[in-house]
Amino acid sequence: MFRLKLKNKGKKLVTITFIRMDPVVLQKIISLSGGNPGAITVFAEIYKTQPLELVKKLLGVLENSTLRGPDIWVLWKNTSNKDISLFITNVLALENK
Repeated sequence: MFRLKLKNKGKKLVTITFIRMDPVVLQKIISLSGGNPGAITVFAEIYKTQPLELVKKLLGVLENSTLRGPDIWVLWKNTSNKDISLFITNVLALENK
């Protein structure tokens, strides 16, 4: 991960964070998010904070579910209260359904 700091017309400092990502994982995130910025935010948080093997497992479970785009954001925001551990537990529970 690296950060780029830019000055916005000399007035404001803007920081952009880039994450190097496994290309297979990136493709799955793009597909599952359906372009939904909320879902992309969830996946970025998971990718930054969890081991790669767990990320791959969660993506696999979500691929086998009907959750896509905004549904993933709702699971994160409303059902899991933006709690990463609770979100992971909820996603893994889908595996047994």
